[in-house]
Amino acid sequence: MAFTEQHLTALRQDKSKKNLTYIAVGVGAALVLAIAIGGYAVKVQSDKAAALQTVAAGLGLAKPLVCTESGLTSSPDPRFQAPGWPVGSEEVQSRFLVRMYAEGLGAGVRSITWFRLRDPATGPRPWEVFRMTGLLRDDASPKPAFTAYQTLVREVADRPFLRRLDAAALGTADATGYAFGGAAGEVWVVWSRTDSPAVVAPGGAAGARAYDMLGAAVPLKGGALPVGPNPVYLEIPAGR
Repeated sequence: MAFTEQHLTALRQDKSKKNLTYIAVGVGAALVLAIAIGGYAVKVQSDKAAALQTVAAGLGLAKPLVCTESGLTSSPDPRFQAPGWPVGSEEVQSRFLVRMYAEGLGAGVRSITWFRLRDPATGPRPWEVFRMTGLLRDDASPKPAFTAYQTLVREVADRPFLRRLDAAALGTADATGYAFGGAAGEVWVVWSRTDSPAVVAPGGAAGARAYDMLGAAVPLKGGALPVGPNPVYLEIPAGR
């Protein structure tokens, strides 16, 4: 699902526009620290962020965006399958986590909160969809998503978002990616656009190192990096 001009027009007319207008004019922008959004699908979150930024800019409201809640269940129950995603599993949950953070940060979202930390042993029936969204199982043992989160923090947390990577940078139109970092070097988060593998070939990336979404080293083959739907981190030293 993607936000279209129709969605944006509706957003300008609905309570989000009214709420932002109230913030900008009624309450006073100086009293507001951030604009909060929530999203349980990657593109909905990033596209919603872009739409809200457009609305806020039109009101002269320059406030950071934060996502107060996002996540994905590891349950294989098809009732809880996210649109555009495979049926849930611990691998799919880990994949979603890394891609959601990369795309959200790339869309200008300043902070993103994962819901939840630990699976509850039981819960009310309407909350059943959230029962396996934790990074830890109900016995507190870590899921792969917990390791994926740790790896994400190690690779991206202290590095500002730089740019979205285009086909020229990646050496292929079959992958997508986001660059983080600065003068000390860059970290690229890359993955295939489909379930089929793609080969990322960044020119002049001598000395680069690659790691999968759980932190295991991935060999580069002649400067090329095979990627699938699971994100891979490519560490590129400065002065490449």
